[in-house]
Amino acid sequence: MKLFELLFSYLPVLPIYLTWLVGAILALARWQRHPKVSLVMLISAVVFILGLLIQVAGYYWATNVVLTGGGSIEEVRWLLLALALVNSLFTTTGAVLLLVAVFGWRDASRAEPSEEDLPGTGMKPSG
Repeated sequence: MKLFELLFSYLPVLPIYLTWLVGAILALARWQRHPKVSLVMLISAVVFILGLLIQVAGYYWATNVVLTGGGSIEEVRWLLLALALVNSLFTTTGAVLLLVAVFGWRDASRAEPSEEDLPGTGMKPSG
């Protein structure tokens, strides 16, 4: 396995990695204001990143198996199916955690937004 080829195989998903990395950094930056939401968001970003790492490494490995003749078509098919299932598990878990972070702590009884709901304005809600 050539290191350059492996690193190059991660290039197409680099924007996704960077997006989740920014999400993790923002979660850490807002930890003091929203610790529960930030924790769930941070875990979600880590799950998404791990899922992508496993997916790309797995597809790289499966490609090497095919190119080197190290397995039958049937074995490679089962390997790709297993990778798809693992990827689905990570993606679903990350998405559920993200939904919990966004909607999990909303107070339905609160009709009007608070000052906190108007970030960066320094204004109180009208009404």
